[in-house]
Amino acid sequence: MSFFELQSTGISAAVFLSAYAIFFIFATALVFKRGFRTMFTYLWVYSMIRIASQACGIAFAHTPNLTNLLIAYMVLNTQGFLTLIYASFRATVHEQRLKFGVSWFDTRELIQGVRFKFLSSAFALTRLILLAGSIVAIVGGVEMAGASPTDPNFSGEVKLSRDLRIAGSVLLLVGTLILIFLAIFAFTQEHIRTVPLKLVNVAAPFFLVRCVYNFLAIFVTHMNFFNFENYLGSDNRTLVLSESVMSTLMEFIICLLMTAAFLTTVHAHNTSESNRDSGDEKYDA
Repeated sequence: MSFFELQSTGISAAVFLSAYAIFFIFATALVFKRGFRTMFTYLWVYSMIRIASQACGIAFAHTPNLTNLLIAYMVLNTQGFLTLIYASFRATVHEQRLKFGVSWFDTRELIQGVRFKFLSSAFALTRLILLAGSIVAIVGGVEMAGASPTDPNFSGEVKLSRDLRIAGSVLLLVGTLILIFLAIFAFTQEHIRTVPLKLVNVAAPFFLVRCVYNFLAIFVTHMNFFNFENYLGSDNRTLVLSESVMSTLMEFIICLLMTAAFLTTVHAHNTSESNRDSGDEKYDA
């Protein structure tokens, strides 16, 4: 008898758990070598989120009646994607600072008269958009996962979930498009031709595929990963394959590209505030 009641889901989760566990060991070594206040911490945190996510996926595949595990799996997936976007923004902004001493995208003086720090720069506004998108998408997903076909309000709950997930996915797409625009602009208009920035641009198609998947999972019934019934169907291969390839694999590729970007950038490990003018900087989230 198989360990997994949902075999396809369990095998997929186990494969990626192994991959992320190996990456976590590597990221941990980098963080302890370079310091916690560096860009490597983004990837370290991301690997922990993904390990927790895949562990929830394995547990759910073993015991499908524990629907809270499915909800935790999806919530962690969304937060992991958000962390990758932040990391890519940081890599791009850092390359701008290395060349110009400052990044117009993350300059607080760019938006005058703003009292709140989280509204004080273009980067801060973009982070707010991304955070709002992830929260709205999660709320919509949880609403769908908790809906029961026997509930008299089921159709209303499904519509609310769909609307929230669409809104959240749109906000995440907007934030991702801003990242891609910034990376392309820095490369073509600011003539920053460093390896890290090239790698951010290489990651752009993978980001787009990941965002497209968010919408497919809403509009294509068999790809709806928040629909508990899809996992219990006799053939859930479409769901598992689409999620594994368009979501988990895309993120893993982006993670590897960002690791290469951080390893090839200048002063990625420096934590001294006094060296900021020479291109070194702290990497506060």
